[in-house]
Amino acid sequence: MTTRNKTHDANGGVVHDNNNPPALTTYNQCKATGDENVEGKMVTNNLNGQLSAETVENARSSSTNESPKLNPTDDKEPQKKRKVEVAPGKELMPKATEESGSGDSGDNASSKTTKKKKDMFSSKVLSSSSSSSSLQQSSSTYSENDNNGVKNNSSFKGRALLVFVSVLYATLTIALRALYNLPNPPSASALSASRGWIASFSFIPFLLSSSAKNKSNDSDKDKTTAAIETPPPKNVWITAFELALYNLGAQGLINIGLLKISSSARASFLTQTSVILTPLLSIFFGDVVKSTVWSGCIAALVGLLLLSSSGGGAAADVVASTSFGEGDIFVLSGALCWSIYLYRTSKVGSKYNEVQLQSIKTFLLAILYTIWFLFASFSGGSYINLWMGWKNITAWMILAYSAIGPGTIADIVQQQGQRFVSASEANVILSLEPVFTALLAMLMLGEFTSLRENVGGALIFLGALLASRD
Repeated sequence: MTTRNKTHDANGGVVHDNNNPPALTTYNQCKATGDENVEGKMVTNNLNGQLSAETVENARSSSTNESPKLNPTDDKEPQKKRKVEVAPGKELMPKATEESGSGDSGDNASSKTTKKKKDMFSSKVLSSSSSSSSLQQSSSTYSENDNNGVKNNSSFKGRALLVFVSVLYATLTIALRALYNLPNPPSASALSASRGWIASFSFIPFLLSSSAKNKSNDSDKDKTTAAIETPPPKNVWITAFELALYNLGAQGLINIGLLKISSSARASFLTQTSVILTPLLSIFFGDVVKSTVWSGCIAALVGLLLLSSSGGGAAADVVASTSFGEGDIFVLSGALCWSIYLYRTSKVGSKYNEVQLQSIKTFLLAILYTIWFLFASFSGGSYINLWMGWKNITAWMILAYSAIGPGTIADIVQQQGQRFVSASEANVILSLEPVFTALLAMLMLGEFTSLRENVGGALIFLGALLASRD
């Protein structure tokens, strides 16, 4: 015989039947109908073993995240509260209270589980943050190493380019010696004007190549970026004219001084004093000169002194003299102009395209040399007298090389090199020119150097190494 355990309300209706439990109703479904006795129904179902405490807790928590709507009027009109009458003497409330205690224990278990999960999550966050900080430190270290590597590579590139320029300048000395060994060589003004115009025309292929490269680069950039990176054309011409004046002053003043100084060794030494004037000029304009650069400048100056005095007389005779004449002032002024040229080239080298700036400078310099040539021709009576052997093809070939190699190419490469090297260090490296000149003279002309010249060359080389130390 089957026993049915039923609970009746005050009107005799069945509230609960153990053998026929009501269908499970979710928390959200009851809530959606506006039933305020949701907790009681959930508890009642739980009393019959249909729901666990964790299910009740999950239902409660899900209700805070979801609030389903049956119709659009739910948002506009407040829901009517339903009062549930419970028959007096029934044990629903005590049972609910009892189950509420059971629910609290479930809540405690759930809160412990949640706290444990939070602790695990916090530990993971802390470990990930520590890993992230260590990764950031590692990345910053790598970036610093990369920056140092790029800087070292750039410095090495600049020094290598300047060494190449000093070799080109050494070949200029050999070429001019060969030119002046020919009959009826050109005067200084005719030589300068001829070389200037040949060098100017030699820039045309470089300009065309550079223009095509700039167009391809501009297509990848927006107009604003190109306008910021490219200086105005007017500034390029002003800077080029400034460099042309310094270049002209260096050559012209030194040539005038050489005519007034009887000792060629003294004149040669005073010309090379630019190796000391350049760092002094840098300090005057507020730049910092490293101690290694100063050491290299002093070593190079002593080496240049030995090379200058190798032609005859003691080194002390080159430096010491009973009088400081007008010729000395011209030569020192020319050396100062060369130092200013190097300093300004280092400052503007990274701002302007080297082909554009040097081509304009060479063009303006050719005009200035032409004015010098015309002035000399009017003073001498005829321009023919300034170069009697102008029909010599060999002379023109030598002039063409001197204008293209030590002229056009050297100007472009020198500006590229001085982008990464200070003016003081550049001057020390370029002072290797007489060393390479001696080597080329030995290989091409069969000339050998003396012990003093070898020591002087070694000191210049040592000075270049000291100035290049980072």
